[in-house]
Amino acid sequence: MSSDIRAQSGSLFWGIHTRASTAAFLSPALGVFGLFVLWPVLQVFWLALHHWDGYGPLRWAGMSNLGALWNDPQFHTALGHSILWEAAALIVPSVLALGLALCIGAGRLRHISLAVLFFPALLPPTAVAALWLLILSPLSGPLNSILRTVGLSPLAQNWLGDPHLALAALFVAWIWSSLGVSVLLFWAGLAAIGPEYRELALTEGAGSLWRLLHVTLPGLKRTLGVVLLVNAALGTEVFDLIFVTTGGGPGYATMTLPLDMYGRAFNGRTGEGAMVAALQVLFGIALAVMAVLLLRRGNDGLQTGEARPASAARGARGWAATSVVTVSLVILLTPLAWLLAAAVEPGRDFALGTGQLTNPASWTAANLAT
Repeated sequence: MSSDIRAQSGSLFWGIHTRASTAAFLSPALGVFGLFVLWPVLQVFWLALHHWDGYGPLRWAGMSNLGALWNDPQFHTALGHSILWEAAALIVPSVLALGLALCIGAGRLRHISLAVLFFPALLPPTAVAALWLLILSPLSGPLNSILRTVGLSPLAQNWLGDPHLALAALFVAWIWSSLGVSVLLFWAGLAAIGPEYRELALTEGAGSLWRLLHVTLPGLKRTLGVVLLVNAALGTEVFDLIFVTTGGGPGYATMTLPLDMYGRAFNGRTGEGAMVAALQVLFGIALAVMAVLLLRRGNDGLQTGEARPASAARGARGWAATSVVTVSLVILLTPLAWLLAAAVEPGRDFALGTGQLTNPASWTAANLAT
């Protein structure tokens, strides 16, 4: 009897000790999270319920800021663009990245391809914006120069000056800079699929399409949730790219919620700007919940295997996959190569002219000294 009491008291003490240790380890992290994440978010929601010009005292507004936004056509435009951008950000990079990850796994030069694809994601957003501002320039941009050179002059456009093209052009720039993250995540997901499943499917004579639908895609459910969550975060925080290139123009053609929030908050309507920010927070939480639900529905039956998502297809199929990856890498590296070449062009004629590069023999490093 006494031994049972001692055992129960010992387990109770151990449980209390474990909970106390867990709380001690988590307390610093929770404190930092509360101070630098949760408290600012609560402040945003508090400001959203007040009128404030950024200088004077706060005046209670209740939900009048939300009513002001609802009656503002500019907010409707920004909201529509943000929803369109976010929907495209969830679908387009996920599909492209999955295709590239599968091609990389079936082809050659895997690690080099992954490194090159991920490189644009390491560039500062303002650098990406400046790069694509030059590329899409209607006069000196290389895109229009190439179109004119190959006889497709009617396709040369004022990409950032046309209200019907500006948002799509900026989305292409965003895809260029962020696609590598999704590719790397899908690659990791493919590596986590146990090779025994593919071997079993091959033993039973399953074709490539059957293996893709019944082995690869089910094994990537959790990875897909992570990719969607990451792309949702990257899509909602797009500000630098649009601000540097178009500033929301022409007109309101590229106005999104972050830019609308910025314009209101720094033009004497801080309460309305905070309300826009609060709506973005709620929107982000909804997307995060959806991604978490998708993660929970992930397939638990596929076990972790060797970190090499090798495809059984070789020969012609492997060369085709390598060709797709090679073309993608060329498209990805061309803007960077053009920027490096433009940086050593002599004088200002290049920036003000047709955008055609001169003879490499005339290139100079003098621009680096100015």
